[in-house]
Amino acid sequence: MDPGPTIEPGGEPEKPPLNYRAARDDRRRKYEADALAIGGAVLAGGTVGGLAFVWIISTLFFGSSYASRPPLNWEVPGLLTAVAVIGWGWLLFFRRPPRSFVLGSLVGLGIAILIAGACFGVNR
Repeated sequence: MDPGPTIEPGGEPEKPPLNYRAARDDRRRKYEADALAIGGAVLAGGTVGGLAFVWIISTLFFGSSYASRPPLNWEVPGLLTAVAVIGWGWLLFFRRPPRSFVLGSLVGLGIAILIAGACFGVNR
């Protein structure tokens, strides 16, 4: 049990020191969180953009419109998509990144999917 503050004869009781934080420490954490969120958004958006590029390139047909189309080449893009999904799943669920990185990744993923969906809708 805590005996309480000690009092010296003829003096004031000793007060415990206050543990204040400097305001610049909070700013540094905010900058780090913002950088992680932006990095996660760029990384997730780049992943979706890269996968969309690979799928588009692998399905383009550079031939006469009268020629028969070759079968769909899905092996390489499918493998890359599986690797990306497994990699992101491992990163987000087993590595436990900071919350700001996860939120930034979700924002980047959503924006990239919206852009890919808009491109698909326009070119359909």
